[in-house]
Order: sequence, then structure tokens, then C-alpha cells
Amino acid sequence: MAETQHINLARKYRPMTFEDVVGQGAISKTLENSLRLGRIAHAYLFHGPRGCGKTTSARILAKALNCTGGGAEKPVVSPCGKCPQCLEIAAGSDMDVLEIDAASNTQVEKVREVIIDTVSLSAGRDRYKVFILDEVHMLSDASFNALLKTIEEPPPHVVFILATTEHHKVPVTITSRCQGFRFKTIGAEDIFGRLKFISGKEKFDIEDAALALIAKAANGALRDAQTLLDRAVSYAPGHVSAQLVGEMLGYMPAELVEMACAALLAGDGGKLHDAFETVRREGYDPAAFLRDLKAGLAELFYFRLGYGKPPFDGAAELVKAAPPAFLAGFVRRVGKISDEVRFSDMPLVQAETGLFTVMQAVPDFEGMVRRLETLESRLASGNFKHASAPETAAASSCGRAEGEAAVSKQAAEPPSGSAAPASAAGSEPVFRPGPAEEAETDRGLADGTAWKKLLDTLAEGYPLLYEIMSKCRVALGPNEWNMVFSTRFQLDAAERNAERLNALAAEAAGRALRLKFSFGEAVQKPHVEEIVSEPVSDCGTQLTEEAPFVEGQYHWEDLAGGSAAATEPALARLLKIIPGKVVRPESGGDNEKF
Repeated sequence: MAETQHINLARKYRPMTFEDVVGQGAISKTLENSLRLGRIAHAYLFHGPRGCGKTTSARILAKALNCTGGGAEKPVVSPCGKCPQCLEIAAGSDMDVLEIDAASNTQVEKVREVIIDTVSLSAGRDRYKVFILDEVHMLSDASFNALLKTIEEPPPHVVFILATTEHHKVPVTITSRCQGFRFKTIGAEDIFGRLKFISGKEKFDIEDAALALIAKAANGALRDAQTLLDRAVSYAPGHVSAQLVGEMLGYMPAELVEMACAALLAGDGGKLHDAFETVRREGYDPAAFLRDLKAGLAELFYFRLGYGKPPFDGAAELVKAAPPAFLAGFVRRVGKISDEVRFSDMPLVQAETGLFTVMQAVPDFEGMVRRLETLESRLASGNFKHASAPETAAASSCGRAEGEAAVSKQAAEPPSGSAAPASAAGSEPVFRPGPAEEAETDRGLADGTAWKKLLDTLAEGYPLLYEIMSKCRVALGPNEWNMVFSTRFQLDAAERNAERLNALAAEAAGRALRLKFSFGEAVQKPHVEEIVSEPVSDCGTQLTEEAPFVEGQYHWEDLAGGSAAATEPALARLLKIIPGKVVRPESGGDNEKF
């Protein structure tokens, strides 16, 4: 006895009526109402992504136009699927319904032979002669021109149904003569429901989590999802688990992607290298690893904005001190590395070195722009004062200045009656007691050193907290530190981490301290003098064409009232903080660098 031939699930469960079409409810309803009201167009254009039901809907429409089930004498809304017309159209053997692959019949001679020379002939048996042109965008220009008149004014018994995945390649002269329907990608929930239905019919032993993975991998194409389900059942003939489906699809283990996300955000090179060692040892595809990593970072970005649930355990703790722009920068750069890996002869090495570069080079642009705007406004108003503190050196990582040494140096040797230097790492000034509190000199010295130690600790182990705390204004007291933040985000982040910051500050100072956080108000401490100094990190070595900064150009006459003698000292001090050049227009039109 001959074995029954296996039929692919995509063919076996192809929709037979408009009700069966998944994810295209608006189109199905419109076509059903057109059939019910007898408002049948002479030409239709179905366009949309692959696997979403265009050709299937075309066949259902052809069956509805010609169905004779139950003695029907006019088009029906729901084909019976049992009459000769329905059976032959489903099998592709109806002589009055011609399904033409335009990709294989691009020449104008074929169009004339198959369509133009036969369109005027009456239908042999059916009510309508239907021409289904699949992938119609593949026709040549001459073929389109030959079709124009026929599609515009076909005989009353002829209906054209054009289908394409590339609507923009179909000439406007054709689209304007058709009634257009845009098919959309099918949602993962709808695909999951259809796969669940098929699995029940076929009695497959498959986990819902596995079906969800298949629905996600199909990217909106139900036909692809059905093909993947067929493949999964063959891959694991018994019980089909989510783990087996993940292996079949080449997905990364969730814990591996989570580890890589955490390593990137924390700047932990050791953990990131361990993740790549796992990729190398297990033989995972580097491109697939980057794809899943990018998706994971994008989910963290959306969650940080307040949309959706945490993508994995610990995500809330991981991103609570990370600005959304910081996460978005990672997503964009990982995408760029993915493009580079595709053309690399050593994709794993390219991926790892690229991520290490990204981990070191994602700056806090919002903070830098804010600091530059402050400098610009003070220069414009003539209120720029240069502190006598040593020049701030730029850190190797954007947003981290190494001028912290200035704090300890001037705390150890404070000039009488002078104020303390600015915070080494932050963009805001640091305050310390003035002459009225000279009785606290020894303790004030300890506090100044403790602040530097706290910043050092944060820079090494808590980079995101470092970025926040380095931007605050702080009044250093012997037993209490008052901190003022310029944004609500910074204040919220500090308050969420208050317990940790208190512990680290006490460890740095060698005694218990009380930290007070506030927003947008002056530090309330008597005898405190402000030093106007705005250290700005030099990120020039870290910024590439991926995240360019336009080089600043300051017009000569805009500074210090146009006086070169008055402007040069201020510019010299400015250029020590912000590497760049100043352009002075000459009468000849060329620019001279300062």
C-alpha cells in the first residue's frame, strides 16, 4: 500500500474563505461587502509583504466570483469549496482562471499571447474570466504599456487581480486603473493563534513557548511560520520544546544576551569577554548574537522610557541610572557593528572589538551640550572667570574628567581666604567652608579628600552613578554633605541609590556622614563661596564619524567687543578646556586659525 504523500502545512491549511484569512480583516470585509452588493471592480491590486495572504485572497475572490454551490447564479460571499469551480481553482486547473507568474513571463510577447489575445474570448464555463498576475512588478515596461488599455477597459466578463510585494515598482499608470488593497504584516499574536489551531488539528506535542518563538521568528509572514512549524516537528519528532526550537532557529540563550547587556552598561570588559568566549565555544553565529543583543538593548531602552515590562530579571536595577539617550546610543552603535560584521572575514573578532570600542565611547551628550551652552552664555555675557585651579585633564572615557587631582591638591594646600576648586569630575562647582570655618580645617581637609575618594570609587565600580554624582553641586561639611542636582532625573537616581551612596561616602570619609539631596536650589550652608569653573571632558579622541560633533567656530568680533587684545587671554583659557579652533574672517575671504 502506497504511503500518503506529505503535504506542507502552508498548503494544507491555506485559507479557503475570507473568514479564514488571518490578520487582514479590513480587506476581507471590504471584498465580502463588494460581492454582497455586486460592486465588483474590473481590476484589483493586492500589495504587501510576502506570506501575508495576497495570492490566497486572489484565489478566494476568484472562487467567490464563480462558485455555483447550492445552485448559486451570481457571485457569493463565501465560496462553498465543493463545486467544480472551487475545487479546480484551488488546484489551479480551472481553464477560466489563469494564474500567471509575471516573474517568468516578463516579455511583451508572453503578455500578448496569454492575456491580450485571449481577453476578448468568452469564459468557457465560469461567470468570469479571472487573470491573477503574481509578482506583477517584474513585468517589463513594454509589457506594462501593452496592458494599459486592456486593464483600463476590459470586457465585462473579465477581472484582473494583480499581486506584488514591491508596490513602488508598479507604474502609476497601472495602479491608477486598479482598486488597491494594502496587505499588512500579520501580528505575532495572530500567527501564534493560527499555529496553535494547526497544532491541535495535527495533534503536535509542542509547547506554547515554542510556538511563540516560531511566531516571532516569522516576522509577520504566516506562510513562513507554518513552514517553520513543519520544520520544528521534523527536528524534534516527539515533544517540541522552546529550547529545541531556539536551537533550530539559532537563537542565543537568554542568559547570554542578558549577561552581555549588563556588561556593556556597567563597562565590565571581563564579563563581555566571557560572553564572547561562550559564543566562540558553543559555535553561535556572531551576527545572530549581535542581532539578539541589539534587540535586548532596545527592549531596555523602551522599558527605561516607561513602556512595557522589564525584559528580564534585574533589568530595572540595571537601567535605573542610565538615561534613555545613553541606551539609544548603544542600540545605534551595535546596529552599525552588525553591518560591519556581515562583510568581515573574522566576524567574531570584529564583533568583540567593536563592542569593546562602543563600551568605551558612548558619551553623555546631553550633559556635554548643557555644559557647553553654559560656557557659551558666560562668554557672551563677559562673566567668564577662570579659576586658578590646575587645568582639567580630559579622561579617556567621554564624560569622565581626570581633574579630580585638583580637589585633593588644593584641599591639602588651600590659600587663606580662598574657596575650594571645582568638582574634578562634574560640570558644576564644588563648595567648601570659607574663612569663618577655619576651626574645621583638619576636618575640611578630610572631607575634600573623601569626596575625591567617593568619585574614584564610583568611577571604578558604578560608572552611571559616577556620571550623575559628578554633575551635582555639593557643600562639604564635617558631618553632612548637601548635594543639588540640575535635573529631576539626576535627583531621582541619587535618591534611589541613597543607601549605597551613604555607605560609600562613609567608607571614603572614614566616619558616618549624612547626605542630603535637593533639586535646583542653592546649597544652604553659611560662609560658602562659589568658584566659577566649568571643567569639560575632552571627548575628541573618542568621537568618530558614528557620533560626530561639528567643530565649534567662534567669530572673532563676537567675543570681548571685537577687541583682539581683550579676547586672546579668554580664548587661550577656553581652548585649554575645549580643544578646537577659532576662525577669524579676513578680507580676502580665507579663514585664519587662532
